[in-house]
Amino acid sequence: MTRPTSGTIGLAISAYGERASASAFADYLEICALKRRKLSLASLDEAIRDHGWSSDYRSLDIASDDDELPVSWADSLMSLVRERESALRGRYPFKISGAYVTLKASPSAASRQYVRLLRLTAAHAYGFRGRPSTDVVFERLVSAALQKRGLPSAPMGTGSRSNKTFVNALETAGKAVGLDVSRDPYPRQRFARDGKVDALSAITWSDGRPGQFTWLTQATVGESSTWISKMKEPDPAIWAGYLNETLAPQIILAIPHHVEPTHLAYLLATRVGTVADRLRLAGYLPDEVEGEDAIREWFEAAQVEL
Repeated sequence: MTRPTSGTIGLAISAYGERASASAFADYLEICALKRRKLSLASLDEAIRDHGWSSDYRSLDIASDDDELPVSWADSLMSLVRERESALRGRYPFKISGAYVTLKASPSAASRQYVRLLRLTAAHAYGFRGRPSTDVVFERLVSAALQKRGLPSAPMGTGSRSNKTFVNALETAGKAVGLDVSRDPYPRQRFARDGKVDALSAITWSDGRPGQFTWLTQATVGESSTWISKMKEPDPAIWAGYLNETLAPQIILAIPHHVEPTHLAYLLATRVGTVADRLRLAGYLPDEVEGEDAIREWFEAAQVEL
């Protein structure tokens, strides 16, 4: 394991890509709270405007017909943190008091899972270079989280392959979830290692016949502009053949970020699959996996700049 040097977490509209600017700023507010740095929404809004970034939230990328969308950064960020608080309830580690977001005096053990995903998201965006990398750590977390949520799952991505070929990885994952997969999956890329899938999940009937419930998960820590293409990488029709199934598997896009409401609506409107973001994964994480300790150390040593 490679230990990284400390970094700097700064205010950046492009930290998570152009379709997650408000989410990045909301995370910055929470990071300041974790670092015990008091920062009001008004002060953050002023700092954002001082950088020259648009205060019209609706102009950022994905349009909406909703005329009631918040139009200032302060309103946008408050809307997002309120959504987090509402979705997570007792698993949200922060307290919203007026214009401030602060760390709860005694956050619950369950709320630490949210913090783990927040740290990982920030580490990837702000220059963590340790090994294993953030994408490998996240893949391991996602596979275990799916299992904990009730979907029998097996990892297939970078964090689990060792030196396996795709055929070997598919066979191993298939056995783990109770599927009789193809011994010669075709068509496939010559040097394919994972078939653009990080986890295979299935709920199976005991008769072993075709007609099982299957899912393919693509886990990514990448920027928001890549999420739709990542979601489309696994080809359900081809994978149905790999799994010896007639019914195509469903797609899950797993992301450590909080997907903003308009972007979530866009991703789901494509009818490609569903999304498991930070708000959905928090609460189902396993115990710390290899590499999380290095991310935690990097985060604790990182400086926060406005």
